[in-house]
Parts: sequence; structure tokens; C-alpha cells
Amino acid sequence: QKGPAARLWGLKKEGDGGLTGAGLFFGAIASISFPALGLAFAKILTIFYYPNPGALWTSAWVWALLMLVISVISVVCDTTSSYAIGAVGAHLTKNLRQLSMTTWLKQDMSFFDDDGNSSGDLTEFLGENITLVQSLLSEKLATTVRNFFTLVTGLVLMFLLSPWELVLFVLGCQGVNSPDLHPIVTATARLLEAA
Repeated sequence: QKGPAARLWGLKKEGDGGLTGAGLFFGAIASISFPALGLAFAKILTIFYYPNPGALWTSAWVWALLMLVISVISVVCDTTSSYAIGAVGAHLTKNLRQLSMTTWLKQDMSFFDDDGNSSGDLTEFLGENITLVQSLLSEKLATTVRNFFTLVTGLVLMFLLSPWELVLFVLGCQGVNSPDLHPIVTATARLLEAA
């Protein structure tokens, strides 16, 4: 027997799996652009220390154009992701509302005599609760995937472009701000003591 989440995913329209995959893929690309823009901005700040004015001018153009390209890619991918995830959510909401109405219309008249099944409560269910389910299965999933890819990309860039001791120190300092990261702080402190 299917669980509740599997049954909800089963209510999506045919072809929504591809739209969900495309939305998550383009969302991941859009989220990767944030650490990349940060890197490009940091490089732009360092070019002012070049001794050769010609190299400064060339580097400024290269990094500025790279930031422009990353920004355009980010906007296109973010728009595509939002459209795809929104379309899947709209299909799910429509199917959930149709299923609810069909089920309610098949009920016996005594079903509607219960105070919890008044027309106001059922209308509220259609308007609010179904939208919350749609939000959970589409927008929250996309946000989780985006945050994961932003974190992974940021960590990879940190380890590639900085000394590993500095990266561990920065991660340790982040743990001070968040009690959820206490295990990372402890592990970072042990690694720094061993180094």
C-alpha cells in the first residue's frame, strides 16, 4: 500500500515528472550562480592591485562580462525553474481539489450535518490546506534542492581556492552562530588542534 506522499505524487498530471526534474535542474544551476557571482566579485576587487594598467583594464572587462553572463544564466534558469515547479504545483492543486469535490459529492447527506463538514470548513479546506500540500511538494522541495546546491558549491569553491585550515576555521565560526551546527564546530576544533 502506498504512503501519503506517494499517493500525492500519483495525483500529478502525466508529464509532471519531467517538469519537476527540469525545475529542480534549472533551480540547481541558478543556485550555483550565487557562489560563482561571489567569486567573480572578489576577483574584481583584487584587480585594483595590479601594477600594470593594461592588465587591470583587460581583467576588469573579463570579470565584468563573466558576472553579466552568470547573472543572465541565473535569471533564465531561475525563471524556468519557477515556471516548471509552479506548473507542477498548479496541476497537483487542481487534481487534489477535483478529488476532494468528487469524494464529497459521493457522501451521504448526513456527512454534511457534522459541524466539521460545514460548507465553510470544506471551502476553507479547498482554499488553504490543499495549497499547503502543493507548497510542500513543489516549492519546498525546490528550495531544499537550491539550498543544497548553493552550500555544496560554496564549500567546493572554499576548499579549492583557500587553505584548508582557513576553511575549517570559517566553518567553525559559522557553528557559533547556529546551534544546529554544533557537531561541525566540534569536529572543526579537533581538526585544527591536530593540524
